[in-house]
This record gives sequence, C-alpha cells and structure tokens, in this order.
Amino acid sequence: MKHRQCCAAMLSMALLVSLSACKSPGGEAPPSSSPSPQELTYTRDNFPRLDGSADAVPLAQNLAAVTLGEFQQQTSDLTQFSGTDQALQRLQAGECDLLLISDPPKAILESSSELHLEELATDGLVFVVHADNPVDSLTVEQLRGIYTGEITNWSQVGGKDADILPFQHTTDSGSQALLERLVLQGQETTTPPSTLDPVTYLQDAVANYNNSPNAIGYTFYRHTQDLGQTQQMKLLKVDGVAPSAQTVTDHTYPLSTTYYVAMDAQQSQDSPTYTLFHWMLSPSGQQLLEGYPSIAPHDNSALTNTVTAHWDMLEPIHTPKAERWYNTYTDHLIPSNEYGPLIPYIGSSVTTTSDTYWVYGLATQTGVVVTDPVFHEITYLDDADTSMLLLTTHEVDANGKAWKQVGLAAADGSWYTGQVYSRMLCACQLGALMVTPDEELVMVASDGTPAPFHLSQSVDLPTLPTSSAWPYLYWPTDDTMTNFVYIDLRDGTVSTQAPADFQAPTYQEGVGYFSDGWFQLEGTTLTIHTTADATHTLEVGENCARADVNGDRILLVYDTEPVSFRVTDWEGNDIFVGTGYAPSFLTPTHSDTPALLSYYTTFFGDPIQSYVVMSRDGKSPFTAQDFVLQYGNRLLYATQSHYILSNLAGDPLLCLPRLDG
Repeated sequence: MKHRQCCAAMLSMALLVSLSACKSPGGEAPPSSSPSPQELTYTRDNFPRLDGSADAVPLAQNLAAVTLGEFQQQTSDLTQFSGTDQALQRLQAGECDLLLISDPPKAILESSSELHLEELATDGLVFVVHADNPVDSLTVEQLRGIYTGEITNWSQVGGKDADILPFQHTTDSGSQALLERLVLQGQETTTPPSTLDPVTYLQDAVANYNNSPNAIGYTFYRHTQDLGQTQQMKLLKVDGVAPSAQTVTDHTYPLSTTYYVAMDAQQSQDSPTYTLFHWMLSPSGQQLLEGYPSIAPHDNSALTNTVTAHWDMLEPIHTPKAERWYNTYTDHLIPSNEYGPLIPYIGSSVTTTSDTYWVYGLATQTGVVVTDPVFHEITYLDDADTSMLLLTTHEVDANGKAWKQVGLAAADGSWYTGQVYSRMLCACQLGALMVTPDEELVMVASDGTPAPFHLSQSVDLPTLPTSSAWPYLYWPTDDTMTNFVYIDLRDGTVSTQAPADFQAPTYQEGVGYFSDGWFQLEGTTLTIHTTADATHTLEVGENCARADVNGDRILLVYDTEPVSFRVTDWEGNDIFVGTGYAPSFLTPTHSDTPALLSYYTTFFGDPIQSYVVMSRDGKSPFTAQDFVLQYGNRLLYATQSHYILSNLAGDPLLCLPRLDG
C-alpha cells in the first residue's frame, strides 16, 4: 500500500478498543558477557536452512532476527515455509537443516530414530467480539461457516439479527495460517470486495464491512492474554471451552497448537544447526518465546556453544490494557473541553482485493481512547485561526449503498459539527468551505460556527479536489485544464476569468520548501533562503540528486551505485551517512516538531511493504509495516501484530492487537 497523506479508514472496530502497555521481550535484555571461544556468531553464510509450518513463521523470523542482527522483515527470504508435511520431507532429503513446526503427525512424535524433535511452546487461535454481543461461544463448525460465508447473520448462531462482520487477515500471517489449518480445513474464506475505481473503492469496502460492533476477529492467544478483562471486547469460547493459559496448554481448548523444533538426529555437535537447535531450548534462547501461554522447560545440559544474540531486533511484546474516556462504544466525537489536543490512532483496516486502508479513531495525547475507530480519513486543517479536524466516514443504506459524509471538529474536541456535510471544497483563513448533501455551501469558522456562503451566480460545484490561492478558490471546468471557475472566498464573487490580483502557485525544478523558508539545488550548490531573509549556501558535491531541509537537518541523496546519502547541519558537517538506501523526512502533520527519517524497503521481495524509522541522528531504528505517520510529537504505525501510537522515541502510548490484518 502506498503512502496516502492522512488516509485512514472508516470501519470502526470496537474489538480493538483495548489499549496496550508494552514491554521488551523477556524484560530487559540480559547483560552482555565477554565473548568466549565457544560463542558462535551467525551470518547468512552459516545460518541453518529453515523450514516448517506457516503459523511458525513469526517465531522463525524472531529467531533469524535475533541471531543475524537483522530486522524481522529482512529475514523473510529465510522463512518461506512449505508446511509441516513437506518440511519434514525436505529435512529427510537434506534440503533444509532446522524445522519449526506445529502439531506434527503422531507417528513423527513417536519416532526418534531419524529425527531429533523437542517441544518449544503452545499457543492458540482465539476469536474476539464486542463485549455487548450476546454470543459467548461458537463451535468450530460455526466459525468455519462464518469465515466461508455460509453463516452471515448473528441470529444464525444465537445472537441478534445483525450482519456478521468477519475481519480476516489477507497477508500470509501466522494467525491466518492457523485459521486455515484449525478452522477452515481446506475451505476458502470469503473474498474481500474488489474494485479498481479510486472513487468507490472505500464505499464498496465499507458496504461489505459495516457496523463493527457486530464484528468478529482472530489472533494468537499470546497477543490477547489480558484482553478478556477489558470492557469493550471479549474472547469467545469455542465448543464451550474458554481460552486460557491452562486450556491452551493442555489442549482442552480446541484451537490450540504446540510448536516443536526439529533437526536430523545425526547432526554433528559442532555444526551451526546443532548449536542453534539447543540454544533455542536453553533459558537464553527461550526468551524468543516470551508471551506464549506455556514454554516447555529445558536446561543448558546439551548446549556446547553460546550464541551471539541481538535482542534489540525483536518487536516488543504488548500486553493489552484498557484505558478509555468513555466506557461505552463511541462512534462519534462527544464535544468536551477536557480532552486537550487530540491525535488519530489506528484501530483497524478496510481491505479490498487490491489494497488495504487504515481505520482511525481519536485519542488524547496520552493515548486514552476518545472515539472508537470510525473514520476513513482524519485531516488537520491549519489554514484557519484555530486548527480544525476534517473527519470522513461512510454510511451504508438499507440497500448496501455507501456514501461519503464529513464533519468538522476543533483539534481539541471542544466542538463538533457531526457528519453532516458531503465534502469540503477548501480550508482558508475564514474557516472551511463545506458542501451539504443538498449542494448548499456553508463556511464553518474556526470556532465551529456555520454560516451560509452565497455565490454571486450559480455554478456547478466540483466533486474532485479543488485548488486555492488566497483569497481565491478555483477549479477546471473541463479536461483541457485551460478553463477555470474562480470564487472570491471573501464575498462569494464568481468569475470565469482569472481576477486581476489572482496569483497561481508556481513550481520550479529543484526548489523545495520547509517551515522557515525555501531552498534550491542547482548542480553542486544548495542555497537555503529563510523567512528572515537570510541566505545559506552549501556545496554538496557531485551526483547530488535530491535535497531536503527540516529544522536543523539537511538531507542529501546521491545518485551513486549503490545509492548513498548524508544528513548534515546547515554548515555541511556530517551528522550521519549511509549507503544502499535513501531515507526521507517524515512529514509532521499539524506541528513544528522536527521530523524523524524513514526509508522504504521491500526486504528481499517481501510483498508486505516495510519502513525503517530512525531518529534525527541516525540512531534507534525500528521497523513498521506499511507507512509511518508523524503527528507532531506522536507516531502512528503498524507492525505485523499491533497498531501503535507512540512518542518520537518509539515508546508506545496505545497498542492495539491486530485482529484484522
């Protein structure tokens, strides 16, 4: 999914309204000790060839990340697993070295002549619904019916007369693999809506994914161990058995699984495979399993070598912990003077066959949920005297037709118009010019006061984005882009000719802008012009293809092989440099806060796009799935298992387990 400025999604998911406190795997990383001659450092040259079951891929990526010192996404080429049965065959044929598998056949467990197999941990697939849903338990057969489309209404399983919203994972995630193996058993899931029309893609998606209090989602038990204690979501029983650490461990919960590590029984004790196998079973290696409901106890008796471990490569473990402003499901903004500045958070996503779009709610700066995620889009409007929020949703009628609705709110939530407008034409010094469903114009001032906006003559209002150059709003009337309508925002005067004082924005090659001025790159010279009429000149050298300025940082990207970059101060002194990738500044929305940097990577062809985020001095990197948004001093991003709202240091303020993606 490509970056969309402030693109969010409407689909509210009350399932995800619990907040999460986060901790590092195993608490603090174990103190480092002086390397001994027996310490083994893994590289891609000596790392064992892995294979296994699809639901063990997250564990395998953790293993590879910690031992190789790479981000989890970077290891995707090492974890293209073929499934338990085929992986066992490949191990026997010598085509792989180490297996991570779940629930191998009984015959394999009972045979030890050719295979060395040890239990690692247990986990389970759990299903989550809104706390107010009267359904407390489903059978495996009913779950299969829901996810294959045979059961579509909660009344069919003892609930209310309401359509079931089955959130499903569309990527090759571990929980999706577990769903396919334990629940679907060879049957196909329902297909997300498909459309290529950029205007209607969300409408079609929302028409299929509507009314999230009636939703159902699934994830690993280890991601939701405390989720049942929250007020807005509950874990379903399956076949009458509630998921718990005990029932998952002893397999009385029917959707439980046990993970094993396996290797050829004839592996040499000095081989990297033998060392990694026994390290995983040691107390040190078992930190990879932090958060699993149960971990099989092992000791160091068979460990002949220690392993160099990079624990900072792991995604932190998140324990759900609820903190809400309101105890009930909140599908709109309730005006209040007590919130303080509001910030969007990611709560879920809307998926079509071609793309996935985030769903947003509003929270306080400390991560307390104010609204459930119900917004397709949240945009800050900074052109008026006081910042406003443009909130976009979609409503669905009885025929399943969705239409767009927008509302305005104060950035601190002190006032809210409701979702009463069909679209916004522009934001300006006077406020926001809105269009009602009846095609009437209303100017909403920065204090929330609406006033009719009258035009000097009737015109067909545009449905596509418009342009503005104060004090004029203008848009083309045909595809030639030569005929325009101009509206004076001060008095509503309409003209089909450019007014005498109209000045359209001009764009110049090599020119860029930042909060305190503009800059121009010409050849090997970067010239920075500030709003204080100061000029700074910097010689950047040959092959500089791109420059950007943000606060006291200058980013210079060079067209070399491989690509390289420098981050300098305004005097050209290097702060940090790099090769092989080209970062960009994040765009802090609604703030003068300096931007962090990130760079996009499709690690080894992984279809899931990832971003590496780093601080302004090049330190403290972390990875995020899909793009990262910076709202002032807050970051919004997703990992493979969580949606996160954090501070700029990456410390999560709100963590939501992903039940939908």
